[in-house]
Amino acid sequence: GTIEELPNGQLVVVAPVGIHDGIAALIRGLDANRAPPVHTAMFDYWVVVGESGAEGGLDVPELAPALAAIVRTQGPMKFTLLDQAHVATLLDESAKVQGSRLEVRHVVTEVGGRLIADVDLDIDTAAEFDPDRRCAGGSCKNFRTRMHVNPGQLLVIGQTGLASAAGTTRNLFFLVRGTTMAGE
Repeated sequence: GTIEELPNGQLVVVAPVGIHDGIAALIRGLDANRAPPVHTAMFDYWVVVGESGAEGGLDVPELAPALAAIVRTQGPMKFTLLDQAHVATLLDESAKVQGSRLEVRHVVTEVGGRLIADVDLDIDTAAEFDPDRRCAGGSCKNFRTRMHVNPGQLLVIGQTGLASAAGTTRNLFFLVRGTTMAGE
């Protein structure tokens, strides 16, 4: 069959009767006043400390693939979780969450099934952490980026060195996973 739109906006359908019935049912199900579904972006952030030369430590199964990739490229490390955050927000809206050591600000949009996030992370790395003096005395690390992530994909989005009193090599790793959820 064929469908043509007339200048007045009406549709002309040239097809067997059964097709007409299906199109009529489809049109009846449309509601011009109903808003499209709202999409929510849900992101999980983790900040992990990796200490070179040691092994073991962190047992978070959902991070295992990313941590294994780090070990493959940088050698044995002992991992500890410094902080984590979960942020849910409407697409194209800003969000902010502050944990004990981690503050996350982001805006997420969706293009072609991929999530694009503008992310700003502040992490307090003080050895003697005091929640009442967050980021005091230059103990904050800041990470800003724009990234693409497929829904459900776990990414290591950044790495930076971390001072160590013991003389060992330590790094901060920033990990993220984003998903979306449609709702009414």
